[in-house]
Amino acid sequence: TIFFCIDSTVDGDTYFARGNVSREQLVEIGTKYENIKRKYGNVIETYNKIALIHHHPFAFTYEDTTNYIKKAKFYMHDKTLELRNSDKIIEWCCDMNINLILHGHKHLQRYVECEIQNNGTTINKIDSIGCGTSTGTKCDHLSYNLISLNDNRTYNYTFFRGKNNAGGFYPEYLKIYKEKRETT
Repeated sequence: TIFFCIDSTVDGDTYFARGNVSREQLVEIGTKYENIKRKYGNVIETYNKIALIHHHPFAFTYEDTTNYIKKAKFYMHDKTLELRNSDKIIEWCCDMNINLILHGHKHLQRYVECEIQNNGTTINKIDSIGCGTSTGTKCDHLSYNLISLNDNRTYNYTFFRGKNNAGGFYPEYLKIYKEKRETT
């Protein structure tokens, strides 16, 4: 497995918590990957590719958030927390044949399946997994995700949430958000 580490905070917003990834950063990561391919050959193309990024690449709505955040006196709208050029990041991941994006930022477990299409034909599928919270921030329960790699280069995802009384973890059943994006 090859991990592509993308820093969405370096070109972000100083007033809110919005992220951004510069074109230069993506070119640098892509160039490093091409150099590795030249060194080790096309066998690298058979590896799974996972992108790691702080900000969420798919927008959240108010309804997506936990009850705690909904009851908060000051709700941070997604526009103040967004990854500003998320469309470019998703397109870049598609071009790089990355099929899984792991992100944090919202401290919420989330599962998005996105079909990338060209003229209505699916050319790639990217899953995006929100990592939840390992620290129980904002009075939310601890959570973790288990990602299993299958022989056919697909993944299985299992989500777990902690109990209020520190009595262990139980499986968490998440809504699967499905999106389609058209690319050129």
